[in-house]
Amino acid sequence: MHARRLDLQLNHKGVASPSGHPSFQVFPQSPQSPSRPFHTFAGPLLFAPQDNLNTDGIYPGKYTYQDDITLARQAEVVMENYDPGFASLVASLISKQSQQTTLKGTPKDIKQGAATALKAAGVPLVIAGSFGDIFKRNAINNGLVCLECPELVADLTEAYAKGGQRGAGGKDGELTVDKGLEVSIGMADGRVMVRGVADSKVYAVKPVGASVQELWLCGGLEGYILKEIKAEAQASA
Repeated sequence: MHARRLDLQLNHKGVASPSGHPSFQVFPQSPQSPSRPFHTFAGPLLFAPQDNLNTDGIYPGKYTYQDDITLARQAEVVMENYDPGFASLVASLISKQSQQTTLKGTPKDIKQGAATALKAAGVPLVIAGSFGDIFKRNAINNGLVCLECPELVADLTEAYAKGGQRGAGGKDGELTVDKGLEVSIGMADGRVMVRGVADSKVYAVKPVGASVQELWLCGGLEGYILKEIKAEAQASA
């Protein structure tokens, strides 16, 4: 199965750094893990060397109460207050390796804009050192997978952040760092492999449970509920 979206990874305490493939690959359920819908995420990795990136940085507050805002517009303004060039960078990575998806409709809950904007931009997965509880809950409800891996964030900071410190962008002054890294994440074992130009390194995260994966496959909580209602209707027909 192939989902034409990019994976994002947020950084340390709320930073944004993407990880996922423009032609984002999701492999079918493993016979060894029948309880999980699929077993691997794979794709490119972007890094945002910034701590404490709040929801206003991800999705500007001025858009929060625009009831008529579309998903396509959310995709255009995602991360605007952190890096105005972020959305175009993500879009360019997607267009290089896959067909651009046409977005239609409006978000169901504008107060969850940070999560829906990332999803709309083509980011299905975020990695950070840690997440706020509200963001994490909203992300799960909207089918955005969140993983915590402070060791990976620390290594990316040392390798790519200006002065080896978060808060000043990348070594070349860029706010979102794209060094052509690739990442694959095992859902069952939590094994994260990051591949560079010449080497690779393995990290560990908490495995993603079947319920979170199913929410991702359904596009969020609303999609899951609709699927259950449809299944019940078919069973009783």
